[in-house]
Amino acid sequence: MKKSILILSAFLMIISCQPNEKDQKTQGDNQNLIEIKAENLVSIELHIGGMTCTGCESTISSGLLSLHGVAEVSASHLDSNAIVLYDTSLVKIEDMKSMVEKKGYDFLGN
Repeated sequence: MKKSILILSAFLMIISCQPNEKDQKTQGDNQNLIEIKAENLVSIELHIGGMTCTGCESTISSGLLSLHGVAEVSASHLDSNAIVLYDTSLVKIEDMKSMVEKKGYDFLGN
């Protein structure tokens, strides 16, 4: 019985150490951050309508972070905004607007 538990524990440890698809995407995203140049980084506040909860914040954040050139996002449903740090040579405000609208929210400007 103890041997079975030890084998099962070892198996579970091995599985938990394997990168899943999300981890692999994150590792790829980190590679994209290398291409972002500090001299091109700009912070902007986007006004977004329709966010009502932290789930909305997460949807907006993950959507914007999926754009090549976006380094950081802090979204707030309470303030109806997202603060975005991005490389102006890699992504444009129009790209961010499209992503916000694609996720089902209202882009109210910057």
